[in-house]
Amino acid sequence: MHDDDPFILPDLQTVMRCGVFSNGRGEVLIVHDESIGSLLWVEINFDEKTVVLIFEDGQSQNLGLELDPRTISNLRACSEVVVAHLSDKGFGRSQKIPAVLI
Repeated sequence: MHDDDPFILPDLQTVMRCGVFSNGRGEVLIVHDESIGSLLWVEINFDEKTVVLIFEDGQSQNLGLELDPRTISNLRACSEVVVAHLSDKGFGRSQKIPAVLI
């Protein structure tokens, strides 16, 4: 958590492995290797080049990943995102959530 705001969690990539997969059709998959809480939506900010998860409890968590120009272009076409737990045993729980483009 950030000392100045208990609702902002540390960047996801600092606490677990994560990544973004996308294509030109706007299909987006975010994977992570540890359990996370229930999500409401994901905010994609093109000016700041950030992807932020918004949780049901009001907390938010930036992925903390550097997004390349091609991924940013792909994200412009998305309306929803699949967020999936991927471990050594394969795919676990996944959540399909709306994308809010800013």
